[in-house]
Amino acid sequence: MRMIIATLRIALCISLLWLSACATSISAPAASTKNLPQGCDLTLEGEVGEGSLKSLKSDYSIASKKFDAIPKKPTESVTFSPTLCLDSPGGNLREALKIIDWLLETTFITTVVPQNAKCFSACALIFMFGNFNEGHGIVGVPSRKLHHLGQLGFHSPHIAPLVDAKDALLSAQAYRSGIKAIGAILEKDREEIFFPKALLIDALKKEPEELLYVDTVQRAASWAIDVFGFEPPKQLTMRMLEAACLNEARSNKQGAKGMMRWWRSNESPTGQREELTAPAVVVSFKNGHHRAVFDKFGDEDAFVCVVDAYRQQDGKLAIDVNFGDSVGDKNIGKPRGLATAKEYGGNSSLWFTFVGKTRLQDLPKKN
Repeated sequence: MRMIIATLRIALCISLLWLSACATSISAPAASTKNLPQGCDLTLEGEVGEGSLKSLKSDYSIASKKFDAIPKKPTESVTFSPTLCLDSPGGNLREALKIIDWLLETTFITTVVPQNAKCFSACALIFMFGNFNEGHGIVGVPSRKLHHLGQLGFHSPHIAPLVDAKDALLSAQAYRSGIKAIGAILEKDREEIFFPKALLIDALKKEPEELLYVDTVQRAASWAIDVFGFEPPKQLTMRMLEAACLNEARSNKQGAKGMMRWWRSNESPTGQREELTAPAVVVSFKNGHHRAVFDKFGDEDAFVCVVDAYRQQDGKLAIDVNFGDSVGDKNIGKPRGLATAKEYGGNSSLWFTFVGKTRLQDLPKKN
């Protein structure tokens, strides 16, 4: 009898975007949080299950105490902001939702998918809620990083064929469980700060057995996922700066007029068929600076994109990308001086200079 009940409960479970949408009486082993690769303060490895949050909290407490024990200057004000590295095929959605609540309450935890790691289903959902509080309010801003050789994927809804074929009541219950699970996700992010609706829509369009991978520059930019681990370009071309405009418009990081929205991963930010028109001419710097202006952005092509590129004293490159009515718009401002630009990372990411359809795994690998 217990076996029959367990079987029925398993049949009710659906693979909804982030895997398990209901709890079964069979508990998966909690994901391990003990192994600490380089650059990781916390880890979540293996299947997400009952006890995963408890382990994370314990490891967080230990890491926080170690941080507090580090000598600091009397005038130094530093907040503990650990990285949580993820390598998991997914797991129990309820446990994942608990971890998300903890991330939002704790703040200052950046989620990371390291090189060669895989983060699918429930793990991908946890990843999206990494956040950093800039001090402007209770809610933080997204802080999540994907190594260009890591894998991040989302599931679409699925009701097991066994349920459909044998019991209409169970099928209806499974469907309702799926709807409730979607509601639970949306409840965590009412303001659409962490989980863009465009990502949800694209995931729902996938077949149940398919994964929606964050595998291109345009997808990562559209869904505000930072990419790291690649070899930065040694030089820039005008076409690369134009690509940076397109990807910056997708990223929703700026509140420029006509740009404040989540761009679908396959849409053009200009509202037209995306086509790079700038020549592939290498940018020349004057006193370490180059400014490029591109038009036809936003509603009725009314806005311009201005890219300020910097070559710093150590040879490293950085870019500022801004939108406005014209070059003189207050949202754009003046270029930074050499002294200010030194060790400056730019307000935009260098991986934005790659064409949107570039696969992340094809970005230049570090030597």
